[in-house]
Amino acid sequence: MRHLSAALYLYAATGNTGYRTYFDAHYTDAHLLPMELCLPL
Repeated sequence: MRHLSAALYLYAATGNTGYRTYFDAHYTDAHLLPMELCLPL
């Protein structure tokens, strides 16, 4: 998750599309919610 945050920050700060490419390729790997919240009760 830290790599995604860093890539997003660096893209915003520098405009370097390499950071955006990394973010786009890996954002679906991030678990934004704990799995317990995604499971039905």
